[in-house]
Amino acid sequence: MPSSRSCNFTTLSLAALATTLPLIGGCSLFRGSFGSGGTARLESVQTPAKLQANLPTSAYLESGEYAADIYMTDLSPGDLLPQADLKGTWGQFIHVHLFIEPSAGDTPISRDACTTIVRHLVISDGQIGLYGGGGFMQPGGKPGDSSLGGSLADATMKPITHTPGFVDRLGSSVFSGSVGGKRNPEEAARLRKGLQSLLLRLPRDPQTGMAPSVAMPPTP
Repeated sequence: MPSSRSCNFTTLSLAALATTLPLIGGCSLFRGSFGSGGTARLESVQTPAKLQANLPTSAYLESGEYAADIYMTDLSPGDLLPQADLKGTWGQFIHVHLFIEPSAGDTPISRDACTTIVRHLVISDGQIGLYGGGGFMQPGGKPGDSSLGGSLADATMKPITHTPGFVDRLGSSVFSGSVGGKRNPEEAARLRKGLQSLLLRLPRDPQTGMAPSVAMPPTP
């Protein structure tokens, strides 16, 4: 079985990826950098598979003095509408919630520290799968700046939930890449609403009867 450090994986296209999914992974380290949009890679630690993403549409909005939400996707505006027919659609959506702003001397830079929640939603021919994990992010800036971003290396990710036709070829994975966006309240609100519409297509939790929600991200 390859370790989370191994990079000798075969790339999967979204068309070849279909998924099953359970609970969140551990933490890894984000280091600060600015940016608009982002790139990401999910690499399986169980199979020779990886999934890459180039997400040109992005925005962020602070949700407190030390909190912010970054939204990134390659989906079209129409795909994010509640009534959208997603059959034949492939794409990805990443949501990073930063809930602590690290400061030197206050927050130790450690792979065991979790200051973000990461959700990676994958659409494969209209079927949806959701992966999640946590990490430590030291952003290049602070919530409220004109842009906010950071980079991620080897964050542990696990499947969370999926629609019935989504076939998981990744399982437990590591997430690497850069995330970021410009501060744009209107665009962030549109992307947040679009993400919520996608999450509502996922099965409800059998214990709570509730569907996944943007307002209630899974916790590491």
